[in-house]
Amino acid sequence: VKAARYAAAIAVVALISSVLYLVLRPAPTSDQLYTSYYSGYESPGAVRSGTSSGNALMDNALAFDSAREYDKAIGYLEQVITSDQGNMEPVFMYGMANMEVSNFPVAEGSFTKVINHNDNLYIEDAAWYLGLCYMMTDEKEKAVNQLSAIADSRNRHSRQAAKLLRKLR
Repeated sequence: VKAARYAAAIAVVALISSVLYLVLRPAPTSDQLYTSYYSGYESPGAVRSGTSSGNALMDNALAFDSAREYDKAIGYLEQVITSDQGNMEPVFMYGMANMEVSNFPVAEGSFTKVINHNDNLYIEDAAWYLGLCYMMTDEKEKAVNQLSAIADSRNRHSRQAAKLLRKLR
């Protein structure tokens, strides 16, 4: 009988401890969530078009991006964007390179431009990365709205967005 009381007491203490841990543990920070959910963009292949000088600049930009020399890639991407304003690939890649150097406000602008263009292959990815940018610039309401829209859509990032949204709220 005494052993049963001790076992019951230990079980109650363990249960209370577990509940307190779950209730009182700190929420993950934006940096922790970003580290868990961000992965660099993997291009599905060469889908570029444009002038030959634009291609040379873009090739250089992509080479520096692949070499993780993002500052150099950004310089080339700025030139490509200036010379070929209707092409959303360099705009998207510019956003990605800026994310890599933690320049989230600039990345936000690039992803917003890609989404607003509304006729390119990068819209789904731009929407996802824009949500991450909002999270990293402490624009929680915008992040929640962006991730909610993705979670409720057929976007290929919808599952990730739903998971992140639960942790962000």
